[in-house]
Amino acid sequence: MTLQSKVLSTFFLLIFSMVSAYSADKPNIVFILADDLGYGDLKANNPESKNSAPAIDSIASEGMIFTDMHSAASWCVPSRYGLMTSTYPFKNTNRWTKMAVIGKDEMTLPKMLKANGYSTAMIGKWHLGFDTGMDFHADKLTGGPFDRGFDYFYGLPHSLDIQPYLYIENDKAVQKPTGKVGDRGPTDPNWTKIQGEFYRKGECAPNFKHEEVLDILADRSAQKIKDHAKSSDKPLFLYVPLTAPHTPWLPGERFVKNSPNGLYGAFVAHVDDCVKRIDQAITDAGIKDNTIIIITSDNGPVWYDKDEERTGHKSNGALRGMKADAWEGGHRVPFIVRWPKGIKAGVRYDGLASFLDVLPTMADVVGDETHSKKYKDGLSLGKAFNDSQRSELVHLDKVSHLAIRYKDWKYIPFLGSGGFSKPKYIKAKKGGPTGQLYNLAKDLGEQKNLFSEYPELVKELHDKIEKAKK
Repeated sequence: MTLQSKVLSTFFLLIFSMVSAYSADKPNIVFILADDLGYGDLKANNPESKNSAPAIDSIASEGMIFTDMHSAASWCVPSRYGLMTSTYPFKNTNRWTKMAVIGKDEMTLPKMLKANGYSTAMIGKWHLGFDTGMDFHADKLTGGPFDRGFDYFYGLPHSLDIQPYLYIENDKAVQKPTGKVGDRGPTDPNWTKIQGEFYRKGECAPNFKHEEVLDILADRSAQKIKDHAKSSDKPLFLYVPLTAPHTPWLPGERFVKNSPNGLYGAFVAHVDDCVKRIDQAITDAGIKDNTIIIITSDNGPVWYDKDEERTGHKSNGALRGMKADAWEGGHRVPFIVRWPKGIKAGVRYDGLASFLDVLPTMADVVGDETHSKKYKDGLSLGKAFNDSQRSELVHLDKVSHLAIRYKDWKYIPFLGSGGFSKPKYIKAKKGGPTGQLYNLAKDLGEQKNLFSEYPELVKELHDKIEKAKK
């Protein structure tokens, strides 16, 4: 038995031997989702990272690091939809500005946990739409977290650079967006117009200040953990989708002074400080031993080649591309899990995994059986480790913009990034390749296109995509 097989077997046994025990003593679950944090931004995946994140590094050393975890898509909305529903996002319209993206009858991660005795809370960025679209002046805001499985919600409707700017508590605006703010752009000419302190002009609630949001979310999350430990016998599921390091990059001054990587590195340090406060609340509440804490990101960063050349920092490590791309940098994300009572410290897992797998994995952890048929496209990681490791994963959000991973192979049925990296699309030359094929085991940076060398494999993978679209 190989070392990796031993690790997988150990993890599998830990997960499933404890399910019956946790029916009476189910673990708390704290899921922290950073926004646009790159695969190489943390030293856990990139020892040469110029960012400082000691709190996250410490949690990683105490838990398990997934090196081949993928968000459900390479940008915010579909990624979050896949996480919440265990469903491929290209099966959904993702029209978040017009409607609630998650249907009222769809199974969600908080719904499943709530049905299994959990108190469910969300503090942070939703970005999955409301029934009122982008109108937040209504007296009741339905179709959001409060209607999709969360007992409590405090946070933002969408990203911190998209207006209107306001806080929502449960299904009501804390204050309606009756004021206005102007455009803000990067003050450093080295950044593009969608980097730095950038946010858009528009409606803003009187109590809303962009610079305060990150700390408010962290402090409220920490307080929620403390209050729950004092007042409830139920296990807690707390979902904390932070607004950073997505734009606007607005780190506290204390982080700017000590940043080894400029404004962006300071904002990553600010995120780390938020994680530190949340983790300290877990410790102070006396629940660390039986709390699963997960730290990950919704997709890759906005980090161009010129940013890497100028700063010396590889926000995506050895991966090619960035947010919105079909290349690995768009959707391979950091993923750290600590659970002292259930996972051995210092383990790295190199197998393929996806956000789609979170819901069925948590269902196995809590012993859920009632809703198992509603987990559409995910695979329990425990089951994946039991000699049937996930071998196939379709990426991205639209039927016209897909890629597929099969074992070590990655197939993209077009030329170019498909996203933010240039060139977005390349017209195929007569007689040349019409898509991209890479062997990631030998070429993690996706530099050598093997499309023309393996026509039978290309056809097989293309057929798999077509099958997944049905």
